[in-house]
Amino acid sequence: MTLGSAAVIFGAGASSDCVDLPVEQIVAEARPPLTSGIFDPSFGQFFAPYSDASMLVSTIKAQLRDGLALEAILRDFSQAAALHRRAQFLQLPLYLRDLFTWVGNTYTPNPTNYSHLANELIANFERVVFVTLNYDCLLEKVLSVPSLGGPIRTLEDYNRPRWSLSKLHGSVEWVRRSREILVPTNIQGDARTSTYLGALTDLAYSHMALDDIFDPEVSMPQHRIMMLEGYLYYPAIVVPVEGKYGFACPVSIVQRLERDLEDCSSVLIVGASGKDTDLIDLLARHLGRVLNYHFVGRGTETPDAARRFNPAVAQLAQAPMSRIHDNGFTGFLAGGFAQFVADARSLAGE
Repeated sequence: MTLGSAAVIFGAGASSDCVDLPVEQIVAEARPPLTSGIFDPSFGQFFAPYSDASMLVSTIKAQLRDGLALEAILRDFSQAAALHRRAQFLQLPLYLRDLFTWVGNTYTPNPTNYSHLANELIANFERVVFVTLNYDCLLEKVLSVPSLGGPIRTLEDYNRPRWSLSKLHGSVEWVRRSREILVPTNIQGDARTSTYLGALTDLAYSHMALDDIFDPEVSMPQHRIMMLEGYLYYPAIVVPVEGKYGFACPVSIVQRLERDLEDCSSVLIVGASGKDTDLIDLLARHLGRVLNYHFVGRGTETPDAARRFNPAVAQLAQAPMSRIHDNGFTGFLAGGFAQFVADARSLAGE
């Protein structure tokens, strides 16, 4: 007998630990980084094409060496009054899109932990509400198999009869279009990138807010796009600044998620830091009564991450069954997941 609905929330730690395969079957240098590692020098090839972003990354690295937290550094740059800083910050989503596109395409053709978890969840629960804060498409690889509904080609494909997927902080495959034509319509070849970056710089110096430049509507083109018919297209990605608030996710998907969360009596959180106040507020407002709550982290930082959700989300704090696992995604699947299902069945009176 299948159980009711379950919500499963993934942070960066889930993608970083998304495979249980021998080293020779993965491309180790393409391992999805945790937030603290997104500007690692080994990823220099991805910020090099964006000269302004490269300038900012150099400063970020220096401040990290001084012991400052990355999210706090990025918050300060996002609010900087200096216009050259604003221009540099505007290029960061371009870098993040390129980095995490490469990660998703290169790291592994078989994210086994996502595969196993999704397969078992859908077998045991009537509906599974997947929520991810990650930009990569590793989870989509799993959910796109024919038995689970086939390829995800449109935004409507993120909702299927047995599951839904919400990418709250955006995706490497999502873009927003400028509200008006900003560049000539006949730019070709190598001039396209320089024209695009030049237009972004001009916009930074115009003092216009990002939401005044780009339409809030998110689209999912079938190819990488920067400019088309004079319009600029910008990655729908939220840079991980401290206390970030707001989603780069279509409104229709967020609204569906809000409705779905009301019915989720089981909640599983994997590899999330708990520092995303927008996510915590969403859960606090829209979760119904939670009976079964498991939190998965790795190592000694796990209790601190779990405490950021509890007691901030009263529904989780009050769950009759609550467990913390500190052995990572792979370790949790080796034994903890069976306990998650068993707890759900016990609480359902089975």
